[in-house]
Amino acid sequence: MHYLSNHDITWINATLLGKTVPFNYEALEAAMAAQYSYGDSTLVREQAGNFLGSFVKSPPFAAANRRTAFVALLTFLTANGYELTASHLDTSALVKDAFDNKVDSASVIDSCVSTSQGVAPIASLRSIVTSILNSHTPAISVLTPGDE
Repeated sequence: MHYLSNHDITWINATLLGKTVPFNYEALEAAMAAQYSYGDSTLVREQAGNFLGSFVKSPPFAAANRRTAFVALLTFLTANGYELTASHLDTSALVKDAFDNKVDSASVIDSCVSTSQGVAPIASLRSIVTSILNSHTPAISVLTPGDE
């Protein structure tokens, strides 16, 4: 299993904004810890739902929580060999809906993530994030209005 650290998540946020912003450390720690599962920590889909749910429940950053959650979620899934079955635009719209309390986080994962695990890529988390940022700009743009 591959997990994002607090540093990884704050780096994603700063990269999206082009600057660092204040954050609530306890909320950030809760989001990071939500990636883990007790006992057998191999339930990637459930852990991804928990991860997103933590961002929704208690957004850690002063700005760009939706975008940070979207990029971090895709990074966590990609690093652990999962792919989206929905388009990135549809997935970003569902992430926005989760933040607007229109859908729950588990529904986002159920609607967007493949049920079978593929081979985990041999890449660093940073290179996965960079790839996501470069290739999913329109999806990230969907999350930008109201995320400042």
